[in-house]
Amino acid sequence: SFNTGNELLKNLNRFAEQKTNWIVKSLIVITKNLITYAIKADEYIEKNPTVYLSRKNLGDFEHESCLIKAARTIHNSFKLCLNDRNEEIYQSRRNSVYFFVGQELKIYFNLQNRDLAKNMEKVLISKQQDLPDLSSIDKSQAITYLYYSGAIACGEGDFKTAYLKFKYAFQLCSKNDLKHKESILIYLIPLKFLITKKYPNLIKLRLFRKNYEIYQPILSSLLIGDLKNFDKNFNQFEKFFLKKNLYLVLEKLRTFVVLKLIKKIYRLEGSSSHLKIPIIARGLEFSINHINNENLTRKKNAISIFSTDEAECILANLIYSGYMKGYLSHTNGILVLSKKDPFPK
Repeated sequence: SFNTGNELLKNLNRFAEQKTNWIVKSLIVITKNLITYAIKADEYIEKNPTVYLSRKNLGDFEHESCLIKAARTIHNSFKLCLNDRNEEIYQSRRNSVYFFVGQELKIYFNLQNRDLAKNMEKVLISKQQDLPDLSSIDKSQAITYLYYSGAIACGEGDFKTAYLKFKYAFQLCSKNDLKHKESILIYLIPLKFLITKKYPNLIKLRLFRKNYEIYQPILSSLLIGDLKNFDKNFNQFEKFFLKKNLYLVLEKLRTFVVLKLIKKIYRLEGSSSHLKIPIIARGLEFSINHINNENLTRKKNAISIFSTDEAECILANLIYSGYMKGYLSHTNGILVLSKKDPFPK
C-alpha cells in the first residue's frame, strides 16, 4: 500500500504542474493516506526485519524509513504549491502551502529530524511575501503548521517564537475545540510563564484534565520555591517532556523555582541587601530534602548537601542571566543585592 500510494502521489504531482488549485484537494487526500501507510509500513518492517533485509538487497537506502520517503514525495507537493505563479490568488495552489509544510514538520518532529525541519522554515521565511496570511487559510491547516513549528522551536530553545506560535494556534481554535486546545496548552502553559512571568489560572486549567494532572503540582512548586516536589513531578513526566520537545522548557522553569526560593529567603531576612551564602545553601538543602537542617547528616555521600561553593555557582548563574541584580563577595561569603529592584521582572 505504501509503495502504491507513494507512486500515486508522485504521478499526481507531475500531472498537477499545469493545473490550478482544484487539483490540490486530491493531493491533500493522497498525502494523508500516504502518511498513514508509511507509519504502518515502518511498524511492520520493525516487527519483521527480514522484510527490511530483502529490501536492502534490492538497493534501498540502508537506514531510510518509509516516512522519510513519504516526506520527500510530499515535499514535491509543497514545492508545486509554493512555486505556483498564478496571479489569481483564488486559483493559486499557494493557498495550500501550509498544509504540506504542516505534514512535513509533523513527520520531522516525530523522527526528531530538526535539520530538515529548520530547512523548511527557512524556505517559508524566504517566500513569506508570496504566501497567504495564516488568518486567511483553512484554520485546521494553520493550527497544524503552528503546532509543529512551535514544538520544533521549543527543541531549539527558541522559546519566544514557540510561545507566539502556540498562542496564535490557540486563538485560531474554535470555542468548543477542547481537544486541540488541550494539545496546544501542553506547550503554552509553561511557555507563557517563561515569556510573560504570569501564572496560569489553575481553576480554569481544571477544564483540561491532562494538563491539570501534569502542571498543577509543578506550578504549585513554582509558586512556593519547592525544589523537591518540582523535581519529583519533573522526573515523573520526563519521558513525556522529552518526546514533546519540552525538556529544555521545564529545565528553564526549574530556575524560577530556585529564584522563588531566593526571594523567600530575602524576605525572611528582612529584605536585607546582604544575604549570607551559608543561609542560602541551607535553604536550598531544605527545599530539596524537606528535612530540617539540624537533621541533615553531614557525612560523606549524604544526599543533596549543598556547599557554599555550589550555592555561589547557582547565584552567579542567576545574576549572569539577569534574574537578580547584585554580586557575590566570596571572601565574606555574602550575596550583595542591589537596593533598587534586586529581582527585575
